[in-house]
Amino acid sequence: MIPVTRCNYIDAEILPSECLFGRDKELKELNTKIKNNRWTVVSGKRLVGKTTLTKTAASESGRPFIYIDLSTVAKQSTAKNIATMDALLIQLIREAKRRNLIDWDKLKNETESHWKAQLFLNVLHSNIEYSKTKGADLKSLNLYEVFTALKSDTPPIIILDEIQLLGVEIYALASQLRGAFQQQKPKERPMVILTGSTMSITKLFSNPEEYGYEWIFDNEGYHSKPNPWFGRNWPEIFLKPLNHDEHGNEMAMGLLSKCLEESDKKGCLKSWIMKEVIQQSLGLPGVIVNFCANVSPGCENVEKIIQITRNITRGALLMELRDLGYSAYILARAKKDFRLSIRELSERLAKAYRGMAQKGTFSKRNVRTWLNEDKVLTGMVLKVLLDSGVIKEKHGKFIFAHDAYRDAARVIRVAFPDFVFSR
Repeated sequence: MIPVTRCNYIDAEILPSECLFGRDKELKELNTKIKNNRWTVVSGKRLVGKTTLTKTAASESGRPFIYIDLSTVAKQSTAKNIATMDALLIQLIREAKRRNLIDWDKLKNETESHWKAQLFLNVLHSNIEYSKTKGADLKSLNLYEVFTALKSDTPPIIILDEIQLLGVEIYALASQLRGAFQQQKPKERPMVILTGSTMSITKLFSNPEEYGYEWIFDNEGYHSKPNPWFGRNWPEIFLKPLNHDEHGNEMAMGLLSKCLEESDKKGCLKSWIMKEVIQQSLGLPGVIVNFCANVSPGCENVEKIIQITRNITRGALLMELRDLGYSAYILARAKKDFRLSIRELSERLAKAYRGMAQKGTFSKRNVRTWLNEDKVLTGMVLKVLLDSGVIKEKHGKFIFAHDAYRDAARVIRVAFPDFVFSR
């Protein structure tokens, strides 16, 4: 008899593939991309399972992997007052060292790489000056230099999680990735997986012809033009919530049941409880597992935990709306020159969100009014919200795709992530 896999959803950092409910197709597709070393974007809402899917695929590939949480990088960037890309490079070097993936022999033996070996050593010591490191300028470092310093006998997988948190430096990421891809030998090239919760940002990579623009100044003055940094189209894997139309509630119920059974909380396996949890979680695996982790074995506190579940979902949607607001600004500034401060733009976008929520059904004209007649920003806000499925078009106007989004929009105060204001 084949033993049943214990998933340990609450504590496990990496799940076995058989524990990923409703992700067979996406896992198979990602495994194929890893096998072919095809750099890939994985997109979907926050708490939908992007991190879990990518870590599972990476761990079962047999290749070493490096995982970088860009929310941590953004916080380090703010705390150290350095560019987010510099913070990313530092984190990448330190993770590579922790996993013994730096080829020190290659760095020390190649004359032209001596400066890089010294810089790596400086970065690995915490108390360094980040702008200048003992004669080796950190700005000389980029993703290509880091990638070529990694062991190439089995090139690692590099996961950059939630790329929208790079903000305006998403363009620097694109430029450095393109440079690394073009310069490094295919057999030595690491596998890169990007994840993102904002479709319009992930599409900078998967559909650069439509999204990859920049605002520049040249002999013709200020104008918008296609940005060559984004280069080739990356394949994109999109994760839907577990209760999407194809499966109904089947997969979400399966995840909740398995988690409750493993946690010896079978008293919660009641139809009304499970339906309420799935409804309040919007089928997001991260929210479902949180309910499972916090409900008591006898389910005595179920009403309190369902309320917490509702709040966690709202919190995730608020973060998503803020990510989308910031992303709309990033994309809009590639088409015009903004004179407002970041905070003023954020408050103006929050005002628009609240206006949408209050009206319920709103027009493009309404949004433009809330955004002080800014046509470019209005167009980008609507595009970003439509792309991410937050709103949908109905009879020439717009409505929220789910009441939960409308509820979140009602209470939003600023439309950009907190770390943006700390810079």
